[in-house]
This record gives sequence, structure tokens and C-alpha cells, in this order.
Amino acid sequence: MLNKFLIAVLILFTACNNNPFNKSKSDKELLKDMTTYVVKPLIIDTAEGWGGDVKLSIMRESENSGTKVYSVLSSYNGKTLGLDLIVPKVTDREQTFGRGLVIKSIGYESDFFLQTLADVYKQKTDTTLKLVDSISCSFADLNELSRQLSKGKDNNYKSAAHYKLFFEGEGEKNYAEIYLKIDPEKQFVEFREKDEEFRPAIIRFLTRKP
Repeated sequence: MLNKFLIAVLILFTACNNNPFNKSKSDKELLKDMTTYVVKPLIIDTAEGWGGDVKLSIMRESENSGTKVYSVLSSYNGKTLGLDLIVPKVTDREQTFGRGLVIKSIGYESDFFLQTLADVYKQKTDTTLKLVDSISCSFADLNELSRQLSKGKDNNYKSAAHYKLFFEGEGEKNYAEIYLKIDPEKQFVEFREKDEEFRPAIIRFLTRKP
């Protein structure tokens, strides 16, 4: 009789610990509204003869109380490349500029992304290039800026999130800008070139120091 009682207690204890609803509150927040998509091929756009724009597919998106996380992954030349984007939620609708938009490495795929971007930008390519573990950028919310300029009327940015990212360091040449478009509906993220002169600095900012 005692053995049966102990077995029953053990089964109950195991069931409670394996219950997915026993996760901590932070785990639940991280898993909130997680959506997974299909990995698509990388798109490189140099159609205008000078630009170097790259479009990657959103593989997964999730959110917690303060940020949205986009796991971006595409296929290219038989390999995969990608990264994570951590985008802060704007609490003030009229806030045009912000800080803390993070580009984060996911490992080999991110290193291959950097090597591919350097090739698109016609910079020195090196298979030893590695993406920084993470880099935090200041940004301008172009959707909100457009809304303010149009005084609340319809604008061209309402279907996706548009940002201008600012990479800033010490020195006049240690600065760069790039456009970022995030379209969860069409499931892609696009890095669009602002100016060719920023190419060396962008690769430099994104490269992990030895």
C-alpha cells in the first residue's frame, strides 16, 4: 500500500514539473505571439546600377513587453545567412527618433551575411570576417516622420516599418547610415543603401574586432 502511495506522489510531482504552464512569467512573455515562416532565398538588388540592397526572409518573429524580435534567415549559394533584429516598441506615438535597435549575431549564418554584404558593397572580402556579437543603433522612425510631415494623412509607409539606422563612433569618418525596412506581412527584412560612401564604415561597424 505504501509503495502505491509513493508511486502516485512521484507521478503527480513529475506531471507538475513537466506542465508547460509552469514556466516562469518571463518565459511566457518571450514566447508570446511567436510566429514561424519559411526560409526564402536572399534577394540582392543592384538594378539601379549603383545601389547594394539585400532582402532576407523573416523566419520567426516574437515579442515581449518591450521589444519585437525578428529572426532573419535566407539561403544563398547553397548556404544560409541571417541574424536577429531586436526592435524596441515605441510607447510614444509621436516619437520620431529612438535608440536601442539591435543587430545580433546568430553565429556562422551571421558571419556569412557580413561576408556577402561586403561582397555586394565591393569591399575587401575575407572568409574570416565575423559579425559583431551585437550592435545597438540609433534610429529614425520614417513612418512617424512621414505621418508628421503629412499632418496625419495617408502616406507611403503605412504597410511596413521603415527606419534609418545611424552607426556612430569617434571621428568624422566613423559614421554611417543605412535604411531598414521590416515587412512582417510579406515576411521580409531589407537593408537598403543610403549612400555608397558609407560602405566601408558599415562593414567596419559590423565586423567583430579580433
